Amino acid sequence: MSILTFIGAGQMASALTFPATLNGHQIRLVGTHLDRDIIDSVQ
Repeated sequence: MSILTFIGAGQMASALTFPATLNGHQIRLVGTHLDRDIIDSVQ
């Protein structure tokens, strides 16, 4: 499948990763300094 890159780890981009993952795509979620808390919680 495809490699999808979402820029911004906010609610919308994060929500879009779930159906993409279920459909077999590899996900790259790229955050900004505003997304630090979200990224830290996922790692």
